[in-house]
Amino acid sequence: MKKRTFLYVFFIVFVTLVAIARPASAFGGDIIQDDPTTVTQGETVDNVVVFGSDAVIKGHVKGSVIVIDGDLSIEKTASIRDVVLVIGGKILEEPGAKVTDEVINVTFGNGASLGFIVAGILLLTSWSIRLGLSVLLILMVLLMHLILRDKIASFDSFLKERPTYTIVVGAVSWVLITAITILLAITIIGFPAAVVFFLFWLVFFFIGFAVISHRLGRLVIGHEERKPWLNAFYGALVLVSFMNLPFIGCLMAIAMVWLASAYLFLWASRKIKFKT
Repeated sequence: MKKRTFLYVFFIVFVTLVAIARPASAFGGDIIQDDPTTVTQGETVDNVVVFGSDAVIKGHVKGSVIVIDGDLSIEKTASIRDVVLVIGGKILEEPGAKVTDEVINVTFGNGASLGFIVAGILLLTSWSIRLGLSVLLILMVLLMHLILRDKIASFDSFLKERPTYTIVVGAVSWVLITAITILLAITIIGFPAAVVFFLFWLVFFFIGFAVISHRLGRLVIGHEERKPWLNAFYGALVLVSFMNLPFIGCLMAIAMVWLASAYLFLWASRKIKFKT
């Protein structure tokens, strides 16, 4: 029972990947199709995966046969060494066919369909990714406050003294940063530099997130004397909650990207000015 449960979960996740990719090709000895597929008598293949169509096996399959949202016919001349799995269809096996491993047929009753299952998995995956990113952002806010501490206040002064200027600089800087990163990334030599440059910008993104979270935490909680990292934590919770809203979250994400670009530009300007 445990083995079957594991197989169900594994192959339903596999359904999701196939549904996204919808491949119609062959990799080595594997047949992966979204059209009716037949392994003829005398033909030998490694694995057969068919999505949204029927499959007929007359020859030899060294590995597994997986049919999703279609019927499978295993004729008497067929030989299959590994698992046979059909999801959302029927299996017709003629006497004399050789199937070494398990034959699993998953059907959906009460009006359920494979589309609903795939949509549910995709929705669950989306929620999981959002939750993971939200937790990561909150943790990075706390980490920035623990590492930088006093420097957070200096970055905060950029936004506090000239907010409009900072946002305009951020928008222009983001265009320049994007252009530079693309130009570096399209060359083999420049690609590592583009990755390093992006990671460097990402640090300023988390700094900007920490600054806004700290200001928002003080505004919402209303305690100036509260520890900075605690204010930032409460602010990050509120900020992340709003960023998960469809339209508002998109606007907030753009603003955070611009703020990070502004911080990078202004920080670099100050460093250059000090050196000169």
